[in-house]
Parts: sequence; structure tokens; C-alpha cells
Amino acid sequence: MGNCKTLCIKTVVAVLFILSFSTLIHAENRLFTVMHWNVENLFDTVDDPEKDDGEFTPDGKAQWTEEKLAIKLKNLARVVRTVNNGDGPAVLTLVEVENLPLLERWCQDDLADLGYTPILIQGPDVRGINVALLTKFPLMDKPISLRVSDQRYGRPTRDTLIVPLNLNNVPLFVMVNHWPSRLGGDHAAEYRQAIASKVRQAVQKILKKDAEADVIIAGDFNDETEDASFLEGLKTTWDWNTLFDPSQLSLFPIDYELVNLPLMMKSLRRKTRV
Repeated sequence: MGNCKTLCIKTVVAVLFILSFSTLIHAENRLFTVMHWNVENLFDTVDDPEKDDGEFTPDGKAQWTEEKLAIKLKNLARVVRTVNNGDGPAVLTLVEVENLPLLERWCQDDLADLGYTPILIQGPDVRGINVALLTKFPLMDKPISLRVSDQRYGRPTRDTLIVPLNLNNVPLFVMVNHWPSRLGGDHAAEYRQAIASKVRQAVQKILKKDAEADVIIAGDFNDETEDASFLEGLKTTWDWNTLFDPSQLSLFPIDYELVNLPLMMKSLRRKTRV
């Protein structure tokens, strides 16, 4: 068994992002890049009568025209191409994307040569923004969405997208999150913690079914690693000893401001070498 596999079976990586982030992941003796990005109000120009997206139309507050949208899509693509010498990340997780046709348009018009498969499941957010994923890896199974409702919060939030990818016949589950804003106060904090608990339960279910699976939890969590959603919901830990305890499910938070992930993984591979 590979040096890193013991670590990967027992460890789930939760990645905290503020703006955008890319990092190298090692699995099954393959090095690849995962990047997360909040693309901030990536709407098409059409008014959806079932969503509160009127601001992003030609007549709306943002005066959102096809010309402006095309410029934004090209600028986003330019940033993606700064990763891996123009090849882009192997997996790109996104938040604040309106719908799948828009994501498909971006892939076809501006990223066609990079070989991405776009994935988005429409969620209940009242503005119509969703989480999404672009991948160069084939799917292992059908993507699903995880929904957590909280009437006290007053409005539905984004679903968590769960995408099973195939890495050399070993499943990698990427879970894309966009938790409620801090503007919601205490109720939003409780909502974030409830979602975190459901995400952990989903991870436990995945690993119970297949102990060989690897999991990455990514997204815009609207919380810090020391907040209750991480410590009590996801039950993350900074205790390195738990990473090598086969009886425990360890979720290790990676904050891009604090951790050099490639160096950390190199260190862990030395510790797990057999």
C-alpha cells in the first residue's frame, strides 16, 4: 500500500477559504491541484421569475449585460489558467454560480481546451446562487446534494454538493460548501453548526461504505477554524496523533494562511512510510 494511503483513508481534509486558494494533494501516488474560488455573483443576464436575481439583469441595479458577463467569464478563465502552467487545477470548486447552463457556457467558451466536466445541482437559495465543481477526473458515481433546513434562520441556504470522483479506481469525494453568512447573527451561527454536523455525518456514511475512499471538504464556510461549526460540528482537530489512530475519523482543517500543505503532506508521508 502506498505511503500516503494510510493517511488518506483515516483523514478527511477540510479546507478553509476566504477568497481563492489552490493546493497540491497527493493520493494514489499522484500529485494534483485542487482550487477553490468564490466567484462572487456569477449570474447570467436572464431574470428568473422563481429567484430574486433581478439585480443582475440589463435593467437591474448592476446593469448586467452580455458584454459585462463575457468580460467576467474571460477574466475568471485567465485566473484559472495561472494554475499549473496554464493547465488549470484538476479540481475547481466554486461558490456563487447561478446555474448549470452558465457553467457549461464558461467551460465551452473560455475553458474548452482544459477538459473540464461542469457539475452543479440547483439549490434553494432565494437569490439563485449555488455551489459547483469543475473536474478533469471522471465521475465514480452520480453527484448528490445535501440539504439542511432551519426555519428559524428565515431563508434556505445553499446545498452542499457531494461529487464522487474516480482516481485510478479509488473514490475521491469532494464536498463543496457555502454556509450561511455571519449577517444572520446567532441563528446563522447555529445553522452553520447544524450543516457542519450533517457534513460530518455524510463523511462517516461514505467511509462506512468504503474505507478506501478519500474525502476533501472545501468551500466558503463563513467561519474560522476555531468556531463551533468546525470544533463541534465537523469536530476538526489539530492533534496530529489522531491522524494515525485507525479507530478515529480525523478531520484536519487546512487554513491557507497557516499551513503549507505540500510540506505538511511530505512530512506525513515520512511518518506513515511502511
